[in-house]
This record gives sequence, C-alpha cells and structure tokens, in this order.
Amino acid sequence: MFESDVYESRRARLAALMRERSHGGFILLSAHSESPINYPDNCYPFRQDSNWLYFIGLKAPDMIAVINIADGESILFGEEASMDDMIWTGSRPSLAAMAAASGINRVLPYSCVPEHVAKIPRSAVHYPPTCRGETLLRLSSLLRVRPEDFRNGFSPALVASIISLREIKEDREVAEMEEAVAVSAEMHKSLLSRLRPGWTEAEAAAHVQQIAARRGCALSFATIASIHGEVLHNHERNSVCREGDSILLDAGAESPSGYAGDLTTSFPVGTRFSGQQAELYAILLAMFDAAEAALKPGVPFIDETGNKIDPRL
Repeated sequence: MFESDVYESRRARLAALMRERSHGGFILLSAHSESPINYPDNCYPFRQDSNWLYFIGLKAPDMIAVINIADGESILFGEEASMDDMIWTGSRPSLAAMAAASGINRVLPYSCVPEHVAKIPRSAVHYPPTCRGETLLRLSSLLRVRPEDFRNGFSPALVASIISLREIKEDREVAEMEEAVAVSAEMHKSLLSRLRPGWTEAEAAAHVQQIAARRGCALSFATIASIHGEVLHNHERNSVCREGDSILLDAGAESPSGYAGDLTTSFPVGTRFSGQQAELYAILLAMFDAAEAALKPGVPFIDETGNKIDPRL
C-alpha cells in the first residue's frame, strides 16, 4: 500500500468530481470475495477489485466502503478475524488498523451494512460496474434490486469521475508500473535465452511464472506460450517445441500493489529464425519502432498505430 493520505486524497478528489457533476449522495465500493474452485475452502488465488485498490488500498476480502459525496468522509464495513480464521491465516490486523492504513476513521461491522444503506435513497447510491458474479449478487441483495437491474444501474457519472482520476497516473503509480514491466521483460528475456527444442509449451509457461514468483509478483493474466500463434489465447500448452518453430509468448507480471505488465514477443525455438520468419519479424519490429517514435502527448493513439501497418502484410 501507499501512505494513508494517498487514499484519503483520492477519495476526496472523487467526491469533488461527483459534486462538480451535480451529484450528491453516497459512493458504494466493494472489495472482492474469495472465489472457490471446487469447495468453499479451496479458492483461486485472490485478486482484489482494482477500483477498491485505487481508492481503499486494502487487500483483504469481504469489505464495503461508503463515501459521502458531500465531504469525502468514508466508513469501512468489515468483520474482525475470528480465532478460526487466524488458525488458517495467522495473526491479522484489526479492522480499525486496516481502516487507518487507508485514512478512514470510522469502522462498523459488516452486519451493519444493510441497515446503513437502507437509510439512503436508492437514487443517491452511486456504484461502478462489477465484474464478479458474487459481488453482483451480494450488492443487488443489499440494495434490494434484481441482479440484472443492478448490473445495468451503475452510475455513469461515477464511472466518468473514476476514469478521469485513474487514467492520469501519479509518479508513484508509474514507478510501480515500471517495476512490473521490468519483471515482465525479465520473464521474456529469460525464456528467450533458455528455450530449447524439446521443451513443451507447458514448460515454457512454467518457466516465466517461476521468474514472476521469484520477484514477488503474480501473473497479470494467464500466460500464452504457444507455437501456434495463429490460435488466439491458446491455453492448452500440449505441443512440443521443435527446431524451426516460432513461439509466441504473451505474459506479464503483476506487482503486489496490483500494477501490471503485459508484453508479447515472438522468437525462434532454435538459434535463429527461418528466412520467412525473420522477414516477418523485421517488418513487425519496424512497425513497432515507427509507432513508438510517433507517440507523444496530444496525438490520438489510433492515428499513429493505424498508420504504421506495413503494406507487405
């Protein structure tokens, strides 16, 4: 996490943007819940909601924050860790300590959320879209609306306000992104130097994941390591890499703070590309270099990238 005043300032700016858009009421943000694989205690690796990370910063699941648009003040709802919880997870900070780390002074038990939200007119509750089904069901029940109505009832003004904040990265965020990209580049360079004929695609994917884990990072998405680059998002990884093949690696690292790298490379399985592979690689590299050189503030991204398509392709 960053310092507590970072999150406090972000929430205050979010509330101010909503006021500028002539909206009052309250902003409802939800942390993610654990997602079981095949029974409740066997879960997928936890990934926190990105808006929650930006405005609250806490990685723990099953919490809700309510932000007063009038003054930016927030309440954090959650539950203290039980003895049963700590048997599995070890000691955990109190709810008040977690709130303090986010610059929040007021905490209430999660069980108080329905009573608190019931006092707010439905039209005064603003929330962003959610990507998790369990979050949708929990919050739609909380607001006493059908799940489909909740899905379509997010606040466009809140979405616009969040975008205006998150699309311009702070220096501290750029540093996190640079670190994630550096680890991502290491993943690609390491496979480039290690890959040999006889490796399976699964071994290639495992190798880059090991690099990320060694650097204290998670994968930012499921790795694509495939000698069949013509198949988009090929996750089967059954093929054996042979001399003369070209492997496509789409892989990136995510930092503990949630900032991610996303790089795609293609390189030969053996010591060098074949003639046609080398020609295609050279064309694509020249396009990339031209697009990169043209990028600058104020230039629409699509204007530059769209003009760099080589007619030979």
